[in-house]
Amino acid sequence: MRTIVTAAVATAAAVIVAAPAAAATRVDVPRTAGAVIAAITRQGDVPVRVPGRIPVDATGRLVAAGGPVGAHGYVIRIESPGCGGAPACTVATLRGAARESVRGPQTVALAGGLTGRFTPMRCGATCAPPSIAWRQDGVTYRLQVTVPRSLRATMVALANDAITAGPRGVPTPPAHAHMVACSASGDTCMGIYVRGGRVVLRRTYLARYVGRDRLCLRYPARTAAMRGAVVCRTVSLRSEGRAWAAQAVFALRGPGVYRAVGYPSVRVTVGG
Repeated sequence: MRTIVTAAVATAAAVIVAAPAAAATRVDVPRTAGAVIAAITRQGDVPVRVPGRIPVDATGRLVAAGGPVGAHGYVIRIESPGCGGAPACTVATLRGAARESVRGPQTVALAGGLTGRFTPMRCGATCAPPSIAWRQDGVTYRLQVTVPRSLRATMVALANDAITAGPRGVPTPPAHAHMVACSASGDTCMGIYVRGGRVVLRRTYLARYVGRDRLCLRYPARTAAMRGAVVCRTVSLRSEGRAWAAQAVFALRGPGVYRAVGYPSVRVTVGG
């Protein structure tokens, strides 16, 4: 179903001019939504994962809107100027939420050994675009896009792009910043790492003592966005040969000391 994007008052957001009606518009998401992504990374703690380019069944001018949803989620919409999130003029909705489950009737295999759930286009009085969702590093991501054709295959490709591209809009971290500490018995170890603009907590066990683990990060007290806040992720343990591991990813929020809450105690200093 082709969406006709109407003209409206221009906003400060970046815009993209649609291709001719016979072809799908290809939206450069990081460029079009650059200001929105920057606001999310400054104010929230969920890494932004979006595809680089998305094909949408639309004509007219498109802009990005949205922002953080509390400290633990975000929404990015690609829509007509002045749309305000109305379904008739929104061509893509990209979400991330730490406290949301993965839902959808069809199971799909995704990049990195992840499993997603695909929901086909549904029509009643109006039609809802297809969507795909997956959970990665303690966060549930969901893409809903008015793709023009090959709905399932296209949505899987978009999810794989978002997964492999890594978080968007993150600052450049110092190289190889990390610390690892183990318990006195050596049966569990905790590591904290700065990788690709993210802070990664990773706890390993010699045996599968629990099915799920809760990993918590304390942010530096001087970071304007978080001010010493503690953010937690609950993740499943994964088998790694003879050991088991839980890993969670958090957004980097500028310089300071980042600490893992709990035992074993580890910390890492970023910048000055």
